[in-house]
Amino acid sequence: LSLRYPESPFVFTIGSTITTRKPTVEGNITSCKSSPAFPAGLVLNEKNCEINGFPTASQVATTYLITASDGAEVATTTIIITINSSAPGTLVYANSPFTFTNGAPIPTQTPSYTGTITLCTASPNLPTGLNLDTSTCAISGTPTVNQVATTYTITATNGFGNTSTDIIIT
Repeated sequence: LSLRYPESPFVFTIGSTITTRKPTVEGNITSCKSSPAFPAGLVLNEKNCEINGFPTASQVATTYLITASDGAEVATTTIIITINSSAPGTLVYANSPFTFTNGAPIPTQTPSYTGTITLCTASPNLPTGLNLDTSTCAISGTPTVNQVATTYTITATNGFGNTSTDIIIT
């Protein structure tokens, strides 16, 4: 029997339903438990070790020992869970304003920010060929049009609010 969570460490946000986190398992789990008990709103399925729920309290990074059994063997693994409680903040693209070349791939432009982002949007839409990662606000791609300096508002959101910043792309 073996058990692991390839996505750990987990970072969740109060007030946002989490996508079920499924462990990678070899064998047939018949029981599962956590030590210590999961934070308020999160649930460890006692039959298959899946994690789901709706976090209701913030917590710093905390380590949990997950123990699974198939009746004959026992497998353990550790995971780390952090639960953030505030809107994202301080969204900054260090290299703005940007000047890109039509037809040339750009280096990925990853912003710095505080908190957790669950959705990122641009207004207006980025130029044709450029992509905005909706979970990290990173900009990548290859521009396929010429344009004069244009201002874009990038907004990062989570269950507690949002923050925005303006960038300029030529």
